[in-house]
Amino acid sequence: MKIVFFLENPKHIAGGDYFILRLANELAKRDHDIIVFTKNQYDVVKLVDTDIYTRGALKRYFKGIGFINRIYDKFYTKICIETFLKKNHDVNYLIGYLRDSAVKCVNLGEKFDIKTVNFVFENPAWMKRDLSFRFEAEYKGRFKKSWRKTREAYLKTDILLGISKTSKTECEKWLKKDLNGYVYPGIDLKEFISKNYKKNNQVVYLGRLNPYKNIDLIFNAISKIKNPPKLILIGEGEDKKPLVKLSEKLSVEADFKGNLDDKTKISVIKKSLFMVFPSSHEGFGMPPMEALACEIPCICSDKLIFKEVYEDKVEYFKENDVEDLKEKIGFLLKNTDYCKKRGKQGRKYIEKKFSWKKSVDKFERILKNGK
Repeated sequence: MKIVFFLENPKHIAGGDYFILRLANELAKRDHDIIVFTKNQYDVVKLVDTDIYTRGALKRYFKGIGFINRIYDKFYTKICIETFLKKNHDVNYLIGYLRDSAVKCVNLGEKFDIKTVNFVFENPAWMKRDLSFRFEAEYKGRFKKSWRKTREAYLKTDILLGISKTSKTECEKWLKKDLNGYVYPGIDLKEFISKNYKKNNQVVYLGRLNPYKNIDLIFNAISKIKNPPKLILIGEGEDKKPLVKLSEKLSVEADFKGNLDDKTKISVIKKSLFMVFPSSHEGFGMPPMEALACEIPCICSDKLIFKEVYEDKVEYFKENDVEDLKEKIGFLLKNTDYCKKRGKQGRKYIEKKFSWKKSVDKFERILKNGK
């Protein structure tokens, strides 16, 4: 099959962007003709060994850059992407995901009579319920308009897929339309086979640094523990400065690593005692998978999505409950044998349930069946 992916990716590839790129790459390995149109190149070449076309975008140096980038995107789509599709009449599918990519996918699919596939990760109704006033404060203006266009695009999509049962169910409620299924992200466990590192007195958080992730809970919980471990944070985001100030205020030793390459990231996780992932909203939530792949336990908030994906292989605390999180952290710090046992159980679970082969096998069947 000949398949075109549209990627509206930021500088660092993570989360949904990572899932889409790995899916494209695994399909390319099976001799499908894969073409990827990206916003930014950055990490893309490390993850995809196929035809990549990069549009580029201006950095947000001043107000109005976003408008300029949107105008440029329309120009690039008209001149470059549409020209490509006119010349390539044998494209079987256009694939997008979440907002701008989904809208572009459907618009071009309609124009060139090509079947479309979109992945749904989340939706405003679900986010509002999970995030309350934090989301309501942002859900306005252009952001709100973007979600309206996304919903319209999803309703016109030929094949609509979730990335978990929960994301599928939640988006069906929002759209009032049945989705065609769901495809879990995979993992390449060969990437996690490395030497055993000596454990440091540290716990790790992996993911974006933003309010939705509730990272402040980790700081507050650790500040209540006698002889606390160091907190390692892998990732970037708008919440970094407030978190640095919070670490100073609470006298919590924290090391903000920023975005790391996969090899360095894995070494940091393996040197850690366990991971803490207190997020209030995820369509899937990949960091706990990486913790378990590294044979360390992970503490998650007791959200339905984590219970679906990780069942009883992670430790749960009551969402937003600092005291409960403190108790869970304290328990793992005192019970190293339990941590080792849970790490081994987690690794076996991930090995059994998740792989890119399983993800791509299922996705191929969906594409070949056309549903």
